[in-house]
Amino acid sequence: MMNDRLYKILQEIKQKCFEANCFEFEYHWEIWGVLWYPWFLEINGKSISFSVNDISSKDLENLCSEGYI
Repeated sequence: MMNDRLYKILQEIKQKCFEANCFEFEYHWEIWGVLWYPWFLEINGKSISFSVNDISSKDLENLCSEGYI
């Protein structure tokens, strides 16, 4: 079941992909210390910002398992 937060993330991903005329994006994170894991979502090799600042791999797994991405 998709909550409001996941819906907002999905809509922003769709909009940013549409604006870039691209249907794929890359998500990756880096470990820069014990508890600091910055994440990056890129479309066409450019880092994209979102209104939700803490998109996690779990969020993307949920969107995948529900068939949205």
